[in-house]
Amino acid sequence: MKRLHFIFLFIGTFAIVLTFQNCSPQNTNPTTTSTGNASQLNSDIRQSSNGDPQPTAQMVKFNLSGAKCNDGSPAAYYFRPGTGKGANRWVIWLQGGGGCGSSNHLNVSNEKKYSCPLRAVTGETNLTTALSQILTGQSNSNTLISSQNYLNIADESLFKGILSKKPNENPDFYSYNHVAIPYCSSDLWSASGQFKKWTDANPNNKWYYQGRNIIQQTISDLITTKNLNSATHLIWSGESAGGMGAAQNAIEVKKMIPSNIDMIALIDGIFELPEKSPVTNTVEAINVMNTFMNFTGATPTQECLSQNGNSISTCVQIKNVLQSLRQQQIPYFITRDQFDIILNYYANTVDSCTSNASILSWMENHAQILRQELSQNQFYSGVYSTRSAQHTWTGNAAWASLKKQTSQGELVSASTVFANWYFNRSGTKIFIQEKPPGQTNLKADYSIDCSKVSMPNN
Repeated sequence: MKRLHFIFLFIGTFAIVLTFQNCSPQNTNPTTTSTGNASQLNSDIRQSSNGDPQPTAQMVKFNLSGAKCNDGSPAAYYFRPGTGKGANRWVIWLQGGGGCGSSNHLNVSNEKKYSCPLRAVTGETNLTTALSQILTGQSNSNTLISSQNYLNIADESLFKGILSKKPNENPDFYSYNHVAIPYCSSDLWSASGQFKKWTDANPNNKWYYQGRNIIQQTISDLITTKNLNSATHLIWSGESAGGMGAAQNAIEVKKMIPSNIDMIALIDGIFELPEKSPVTNTVEAINVMNTFMNFTGATPTQECLSQNGNSISTCVQIKNVLQSLRQQQIPYFITRDQFDIILNYYANTVDSCTSNASILSWMENHAQILRQELSQNQFYSGVYSTRSAQHTWTGNAAWASLKKQTSQGELVSASTVFANWYFNRSGTKIFIQEKPPGQTNLKADYSIDCSKVSMPNN
């Protein structure tokens, strides 16, 4: 396995996804359809791609004129038209990739996690050097902050999972209209400001934080030029930071499209509950999100704010955002690994490769709390939750290839369980992997080769 180094990946990756395989049998919760999730599932209306010929079209880039990446280059999206039964059915997917919430270039321990200078300069670990390169214009090749190196026609290897056009990789949605929106705003897709200065010493050096604008401009362009307004169904989705963007922008997107379009949200690799970190003894997840919001000018969804006294700390919590989606009758499906190595580190300051017994105990307790929350069927009618240290599914091969066994002996992937929920099939719609009876070794659940995973210096 290639050694991976993360320069700030809170709730995201640099289009690199860690995939750890494990196929140990586990139990699953009963499958249910929740009225609390406002999910109206009808397999006669929601049609699978099954039986359609494989599309031949490639993912083509379209620039946006009204929204910018961090460095001021035009944001863009990639589009492949649907065919057959997928001609009027759409998947729109937001890329993940963390974010940043500080321009501080002092040698402060946690600043390296959140540093925008380090984010801008791929491979650089010295903050002072990174800032110097940014101020001299040497950082624009990084697609996390710029569109300058986007390909006009995307390599198919970039779009897997629910965007794949291959039936064996994406059996139910391969012929749908596919839209991928690359992430270059570093703001969890939640800001719409003009710019922010890097330093007062150089007022001409500016970064734009326009993730929310990028989404709105993309939807508008799809309606105007790609006939999105004639869609019958929309799967609105995102992974990691894109999962947060999908949740925070779902209501606005629903308002922008015709009311007769059947829209659901697929929230991948972002679900977290506010718990105190066993390392810092503070609720790191909320602290970090508040840092992002304050630095980038991002804001949570207005519906959540209006219902919670304009409390940003309340509305950066995904559980409360989902409540707003329920109230707006937007059904949602959640994927969340109970030992997500990225969320553990960036939301809780926990290294999943640790041998510290107290931290391992905290991880198991955290997993139990997640299982209890996701088992509330009145709130979560569609769930895929494993114990594999997986981070995301929708944008990589694990979507269909990483399978777990239910108590009935059925092997299920995220793709299978989501399709069962989406099409209201008879199979498993909620899969929550339980702790094996009598297990004492937490790491028996996942096969992380810790010698091949390099965490940031913090």
